[in-house]
Amino acid sequence: MAYKVFIGIIVLACAYMLYGSVSVLVLKSSAGKEYAGNILGAAQGDLTVVEFFDYSCTSCKDFAPVLMRAVEQDGSVRLVLRPISSDGGEEGKMIARLAYAAGRQGKFAQAHRNLIDNYRVVDDAYVEGFAEALDLDLQQLIQDMQDQDVADTLEENVKTLVRIGSVSIPTLLIGGKFVYSPGEKNNTSDTLMDLFNQARGL
Repeated sequence: MAYKVFIGIIVLACAYMLYGSVSVLVLKSSAGKEYAGNILGAAQGDLTVVEFFDYSCTSCKDFAPVLMRAVEQDGSVRLVLRPISSDGGEEGKMIARLAYAAGRQGKFAQAHRNLIDNYRVVDDAYVEGFAEALDLDLQQLIQDMQDQDVADTLEENVKTLVRIGSVSIPTLLIGGKFVYSPGEKNNTSDTLMDLFNQARGL
């Protein structure tokens, strides 16, 4: 009887591991999707790194240049940016919608850098100045910010962050293999490049 119970446990464990492996593959695929040009670094790089962050988060703003320096130094990282509203508030959603809406006009990368460097409370004057600075069609920008697909993308970003088991931002999903949350650590580009190479198995 004990033997049968043991075999049963082994079977269940194998089934769980198989399900987990399939889930990881599905998660890896969905996490690395491109939305409105939210890809920086090497478009065809050998390693995909997904960052979940909030434009209004101080730690995220401090981490951004370190991450970009590591991506540029590495040269083979495909960086997928997935902004969220960490507190679920409208302010956080508005600033993230700006990035995706700009992406629909081919300016996601420029929008990302602008928002990291110049974030403040989003009001009509801010949106107008943002559109002017990036040479965007203002009316199209406003229309795209209100699009349901953009709202759904932001919601999916939050759900994906939860699914990978993280409760903090910024968070990196590196190569679909492991999750790294820098927190208050003294991160350097060399630290991140070491993590990239670990994910590659180097």
